[in-house]
Amino acid sequence: MKKPLALLLSAALLCGTALPAMAESENADARLTQVTQAVKSTLDLDTTAYTSFQGLCQEDALSPVWSLVWSRDTGSLNIDTLEDGTILYYARSVYVEEPEPLAGGSLPAFPAVDNDAATAAAQAFLDKVLDEDVESAELKLTRSPDLSGGDYRFTADILLNGLPSPLSLSITVRAEDMEVIRFSRNVLANSCLGGIPSATPSTTQAQATALLRDTLDLRLEYVPSEDDPTHAVLRYLPEYGHDFYADASTGELIDLTELENGMFENGLGAGAAADSTESAPSASLDRGELTEAEQAGIQKLEGVQSKEALDAGLRSVKEYGLTGYELVSASYTLLEGNEETEDRVICTLQYSSSSEDGAWRRTFTVDAKAGVVEGIYSQGP
Repeated sequence: MKKPLALLLSAALLCGTALPAMAESENADARLTQVTQAVKSTLDLDTTAYTSFQGLCQEDALSPVWSLVWSRDTGSLNIDTLEDGTILYYARSVYVEEPEPLAGGSLPAFPAVDNDAATAAAQAFLDKVLDEDVESAELKLTRSPDLSGGDYRFTADILLNGLPSPLSLSITVRAEDMEVIRFSRNVLANSCLGGIPSATPSTTQAQATALLRDTLDLRLEYVPSEDDPTHAVLRYLPEYGHDFYADASTGELIDLTELENGMFENGLGAGAAADSTESAPSASLDRGELTEAEQAGIQKLEGVQSKEALDAGLRSVKEYGLTGYELVSASYTLLEGNEETEDRVICTLQYSSSSEDGAWRRTFTVDAKAGVVEGIYSQGP
């Protein structure tokens, strides 16, 4: 009983203690200033009507994602973005009071259906948010007021250098005024490491076919005839096994199934953090271009330590036992203060370590300004 009690007491003593001071990287408020201006420039936003603003960052092993929120009494605007201003999510909401019951008046008219105008509005928004040098997409109308009521909805697959990719997007256009009210997409930056390879392959299709042909095993089997199910025919059928692909750039044959098995055996994302860096926009931005509400929201991040500084502080305390652990994510949360307390920013840092038994996880909750550890949670096989 003594050892578990000693461990509990040690954890309690290590919480509430400020971390050693470490060298600071770029300030959080400066990063938020650049991200906000980049987003406003990308979308040509007029945010003067909004009375409050805040922005917080979620960082994992791939790419930081900022969540920006503008709000006022009559609505809000939510945008998720990469640090270079690439828009991942956009949602504009308007708070509408319930109308009074009709008292002998005429029924309200439904908006006129105009698929062409909605398509033009969606395309104009798309032209702002896609990287025209690399990305393109052809919108497909999947919902229209003349079919199912409500608003217009479009989807599209994103082409990279004119070639199909696993990326896709969706756009919703409000029927009553043709305003884009929702947009979402996925990007390579926060789904995989590395950039986009050249669209010109170094391996021919014939060479790739020859590589893949050798991976295909066939078996003889009797199956019902398509013309007459009462008769059997003898066919060669493929044996189910590993999935392969031929790398068009290197000409290598890749066993995709083996790669996926290795990911789950070794722990997802372990070690990836060291291979990826994301730089903030380099352009110098004038803070005066921001609204008063935006400047007030940015000031809430003044003094917030970066994930690198917090990570270094945690690793410097040997009792936290982070040897062999990789930092896999850092998420910031703003706790609004009141007349008696100040605003606080909490950072939740998640670590992972792989062993023969499986993946070990360790989570720290830290006051991102004061550098004080407020909680520790560990989980393992």
